[in-house]
Amino acid sequence: MKNKTYAPGPKSRLPVGFLWAFYHDPLRVSKRLTRRYGDIVHVRIGPRQYFLLNHPDYIRQVLTGETMFRSFPFATKYLLGNGLLTSQGELHRRQRHLLNPFFHRDSISTLNSMITECAEITTNGWINRSTVDVSKEMLRLTFAVIVKTLFGRAIEESLDEFLKDFNFVVKLTERSRIPFMDHLLIRLPLRSNIRFKQAIQNLNVKIRDLIHERKSQGFKGDDVLSMLLKAQHASDGTQQLSDQQIHDEMMTLLLAGHETISNALTWMWYLLSQHGQVEARLHEELESVLGGRNPTTADLPHLQYGRMVFLETMRLYPPVWVVTRRPTEDIEIGGYHVPAWSSLNMCPFLMHRDSRYFPDPERFDPQRWLPEEVVRRPRFSYFPFGGGPHQCIGEGLAMTEGLLITATIAQKWRLRLVENHPVEVEPLITLRPKYGMKMHLERRAPRHEVPFEGQQPTSQSYPERPGACLLGTGRPARA
Repeated sequence: MKNKTYAPGPKSRLPVGFLWAFYHDPLRVSKRLTRRYGDIVHVRIGPRQYFLLNHPDYIRQVLTGETMFRSFPFATKYLLGNGLLTSQGELHRRQRHLLNPFFHRDSISTLNSMITECAEITTNGWINRSTVDVSKEMLRLTFAVIVKTLFGRAIEESLDEFLKDFNFVVKLTERSRIPFMDHLLIRLPLRSNIRFKQAIQNLNVKIRDLIHERKSQGFKGDDVLSMLLKAQHASDGTQQLSDQQIHDEMMTLLLAGHETISNALTWMWYLLSQHGQVEARLHEELESVLGGRNPTTADLPHLQYGRMVFLETMRLYPPVWVVTRRPTEDIEIGGYHVPAWSSLNMCPFLMHRDSRYFPDPERFDPQRWLPEEVVRRPRFSYFPFGGGPHQCIGEGLAMTEGLLITATIAQKWRLRLVENHPVEVEPLITLRPKYGMKMHLERRAPRHEVPFEGQQPTSQSYPERPGACLLGTGRPARA
């Protein structure tokens, strides 16, 4: 490659001040870099090269490229092993091919009653005019859903301990913001490292026990674990999946299948509490389509405004706030030289708030997701589920689960942010609310409009931009 021109960026090779600022507020620093240097920023830290990309064309090139290596913090790899999220090359293709049938639309539709049942179990414990931390409520709800999805049964007796260990592991990944230091830090004899390794050991033991239990039962179910165990041995007797691979797959799906969707739901309840007109339109649609009954997957095509609300929530608060790849050979992006094994970082949080593609980007406006609005934007101006060969396999399940839970809960409850509760993003593995999300519960008394017998619910159309409210009404979230 003849071109050896690097993209603009900070010049110091050991930018101590930059590292300190990035560790404490990576989103703010990333935003400052793109504003100063443009859509591709180059940062050299010692021998390592880092690039920040903030243009749909560059993101498309990287996410759909065939010579890209996925990159994760050491703590994530330590936790997940070689599951679908962290595996590479042929191993990843085999794993994805094996899991694809379960995430097909027909398979997802069979989970309908289980998802709504879990949502009802959660809200059955709610008390009118009481206060809950909605982030914890959604985390426990989505974890119950993914456990039943993967293992075919609930584990109520140890669910909270399971969640506690997962939460500690996720929190400790905050140290991974320090470039190339996470490998060193995790080896130090720190109390947090001892607790981290113990938490992972607890998770490993629980998952292995669940796998052993299913094996002893003959794995006759239709859950993910049964499917993997059935596929473990080929018809000729050769082993296709080791026990460790099945373990890694279950650990990966447990983490990815609850952490992301719970945060998306939490941010959605927050945004609805701040935007009464949007909430009213959502309630109007739910009453018209469902009339007070629980939703099914057959209702989802008719819950168009609910889907738009969910998509807009993930625009402002994408569960996965940064995606990283490493090219296996020298490449060129935007006319600039990118050496092999550089770290290419793409930040949905920044891209989704770019005014070139989302006018008035801080505005919470579900109308952005009308079909005529969507076609005007480049494909990779919005990528909450990634893209290319590593696009999230659970996208369909996440959207289905999110809409079913939203419809089940929103018909019966309004959630209102506690006055003066601080709302601030915390970019760990996913984009969490740093201080939780304390909200008042208000039981609704909806005006049900039950369709005549045999009448099919109809989709509603909405004017182009009504109900769009400025993000920050009430107490704003800090980015």
